[in-house]
Amino acid sequence: MSVVYILGAVAVLSRYSDVIYTSYAARYYRVSVVSLGRALYDIAQSGGLNCCTGTAHCKALSALYENYIHPAHDGMALLGDMLIGTLSTAFRNIDEHRMPIDHMTSNGEIPPPLLGHFPLNVTKCFMQYRDELPHNIPASLLPTWYLPVVGSSGFMFLAYESSPYHLKPGLVSDTVGSVLRVSISTFVRGSCSDGLTHVVVNYLGSYQNRSAVSITCISGCACDPVRFDSTISMQASITLVKEVPIKLGGSKCLLEFKTLKGITGSRFKLIGLSVRARACNVAGLPTVQDE
Repeated sequence: MSVVYILGAVAVLSRYSDVIYTSYAARYYRVSVVSLGRALYDIAQSGGLNCCTGTAHCKALSALYENYIHPAHDGMALLGDMLIGTLSTAFRNIDEHRMPIDHMTSNGEIPPPLLGHFPLNVTKCFMQYRDELPHNIPASLLPTWYLPVVGSSGFMFLAYESSPYHLKPGLVSDTVGSVLRVSISTFVRGSCSDGLTHVVVNYLGSYQNRSAVSITCISGCACDPVRFDSTISMQASITLVKEVPIKLGGSKCLLEFKTLKGITGSRFKLIGLSVRARACNVAGLPTVQDE
């Protein structure tokens, strides 16, 4: 069965190499790629926009985007058409090569990584949103299945920013000096106890009213203090990732986030948090049971 990997719109030329590398990986694993950025690049290269020149040429492209990253209505229509075409081809292939259900399961090994000398990792994710979470509540009132908060001052959980029809969950602080303390389990199913472990922080980067933040390991783990600003240069709002290497000292790691005065303001948004560790059993599924 064909698998479709939807590659988001890429309107920044410097990021086009990421599209190419992802396409190589997808081709290796026989995964279909749908990429609006790749489509626009190929159309331009083939002269498909020769009807327009100068500023009209730029307007034809910019009409497909709301900003540097997000496609507009026409861009989404183009991406949707490409996706429908790819799915239709996949369904036709399934019908033409349909097998009895008993033979649909493969016992073959998963192909090795594209560049086989790279290690494999396993990840435990926190901050997985559910509809039952109320909007605009203090971080200290969050259930532990979402995030085990043990102390908070100035952080609020927001399910959305401006419209309840566009969910953008995360923990938001609007004041410098806000503190968030979380006690996360560092046990990851299938990981090596002596392997390298990272806390992976997903946060919102934007071009205006963004604060800096510091991350400190308080107890149960050790790490070098981390400080970064969530301001970016391009006029867009995107999810960014900060990886914090940690040395394990117990089953729980107490982390502290503290907002600091940023280049452009005082607002910080934490979008996701996870723990990534080196995988031990790379030949098959982990045999260790999660806690």
